[in-house]
Amino acid sequence: RDFVWKKSNAEQLAEDLDSVLNGEYDYRFLGTIVLDSEGKSAQIIDGQQRLTTLVLLIIAILEKYIELNKSEIAIEKSKFLRQPRNGQIKLQPRLADKDCFNSLLYDIGKVLDSDDPSKILLEPKIDSPEDLHLIREETKASFPRKIYEYFGSYISTKLFEDNQEKELNKQQKVAELEKIYDAATRNIIFSQLDLGDHLDANEVFERLNDTGIPLTNYDLLR
Repeated sequence: RDFVWKKSNAEQLAEDLDSVLNGEYDYRFLGTIVLDSEGKSAQIIDGQQRLTTLVLLIIAILEKYIELNKSEIAIEKSKFLRQPRNGQIKLQPRLADKDCFNSLLYDIGKVLDSDDPSKILLEPKIDSPEDLHLIREETKASFPRKIYEYFGSYISTKLFEDNQEKELNKQQKVAELEKIYDAATRNIIFSQLDLGDHLDANEVFERLNDTGIPLTNYDLLR
């Protein structure tokens, strides 16, 4: 299904991160991810919304590293999101969300891969600045962009001292970003269930989601 999580869902992840960052918890459990593996790739049967939200958080963190002129750190941290063989982002969202993801990754790609800035992008890729501008206009109210912008604001708030009046210096900001990144990639955990050959992916998808956000006929038939 398309990405449909709202700000309230992102706020819950931010609260989980805060509880790790302030030492209240060592880890936060975000439930089970159900996969249908196909060779070296896997279709996400349940957990797409959670994983996509986490990816949007990581993209926002990379953007902040770049803003702080720490491109070398952004390049290293981006490996968490990218396929080793081609550099493309690992998560493959539904077609309706791909343009938005590409518009979020476009400027980052210029820093991560100066020789081929489009390497991280999904197919179909953005071909020109004119297309980028158009896509950003068309997707400015989309769920992925709203969640990305929320995390951008969340991180910016973290880069101020506790009284919210004095901004941290550059070194302190980099250290704080490191803490957020580590919490997101090491302390937010899932359990993983792979269907194997004995379960029908469509049936499992329907059973797992029939009490959540209502599914469209297209979702049920996918």
